[in-house]
Amino acid sequence: MLFRSNKNIDYLKIHYENYNYPEPVQDIDKELIEKNIVYYDDPTYNWHKIFPEKAFSKNKISILIAGCGTEQAAIIAKLSPQHEVIGVDLSSNSLKHQQKLIDKHKINNLKLICNDFREVKFDKKFDLIISTGVIHHLENPGSALKYFYNNLKDDGAISLMVYGNKSTHATNELRKLFFKLNFKHDKESIESVRKIYDKINPNHPGVIHSKNSSELKYDSGIVDHILHQSEHFYSIRALNELLNENKLIIKNFIDSRIKSLTKFFYDDDLLLKKIRDLNYIDQLELGQILNWDDKKISLICCKDKYIKNSLIMSPLDLDNIYICTRTGCSYKMNNASIKINLDTEEEFTFSLNIKNEFVNTWQEVFTGKKKLKYLFDLYNNEEKNYVKKILTILVENIFVDVSLHPITSPRSIK
Repeated sequence: MLFRSNKNIDYLKIHYENYNYPEPVQDIDKELIEKNIVYYDDPTYNWHKIFPEKAFSKNKISILIAGCGTEQAAIIAKLSPQHEVIGVDLSSNSLKHQQKLIDKHKINNLKLICNDFREVKFDKKFDLIISTGVIHHLENPGSALKYFYNNLKDDGAISLMVYGNKSTHATNELRKLFFKLNFKHDKESIESVRKIYDKINPNHPGVIHSKNSSELKYDSGIVDHILHQSEHFYSIRALNELLNENKLIIKNFIDSRIKSLTKFFYDDDLLLKKIRDLNYIDQLELGQILNWDDKKISLICCKDKYIKNSLIMSPLDLDNIYICTRTGCSYKMNNASIKINLDTEEEFTFSLNIKNEFVNTWQEVFTGKKKLKYLFDLYNNEEKNYVKKILTILVENIFVDVSLHPITSPRSIK
């Protein structure tokens, strides 16, 4: 029997019935596809990120979206029409909007269920389970992970997002103030939150953390971001322990906000060695602290019996992996360097010797068509070691995506 609190579920149901979250998309084509916005959980576009150990397949897979909100299931179903999608959510109002999207876009590969997903029984297991910003609202998040494990195929993947506990600290301190002032889920409290954010010191870390958040621009975003009364915030160590308790392990990260540590020391070989000598979780913990950009920890996990040492966790066999540029980052390459602008607003430039006759190979490697080995074979030993050093930094810090197979995306994002 999975432990759950009816009181917690009743609160969440009322919360999301009254304030649909996220702010609903009205037209998937106009608001996402035409604007080239990539949905990271879309297995058609991001297969290599969700299943880096598997070659791309056009075969139908089954997808469960646990806590699908106002739009997520409809978006995934439209972007991947060859797959079978089931979306489950507590809020009937949220699902009503998803049904509007289904009707508007003539989506025929999606089934919606209104319930606590942990109460739903299926006669099959899923290839992919997606749970974005959901389990951290549950009184017992482990019950959700146990459910995911029991409903996941042995070689399946879970795309999970939870809140981190470092960069959110100042915002959580402000939330204590709001709770002491007895703010509720009403117009008066929402407007009071806006006024307080306008009045307090603009250098307050809680203001800085939230200033670019679209969630503060609409009522349901404020209710979910500031006035929510059922939330957990995780260190990467605590999250890893919770996953392990439920026989799950981290397989990959969606972005570089956690697994991005050696970028700080890439020109200091002594510090690099010290960092790499640390165990994997210690490295992630330091990455979470130094980056301080963990509002959302987005990762891919799988059953521990499927991959004991995942692609990203293992010492990398650089020769035999494929890489490609990562969505959200921009890359400029010339004969002397490669410049990378990350989605974290950081910029890195690495000096490289890219002769004209090497350019095609570099381009083929960076688009996932050839293994890194083809790149290394262009250089003599000294140059090869330097190129390997730079590519190791790019892979370690998720400046690029990584796969064990050629990276294919049948849907073109310009």
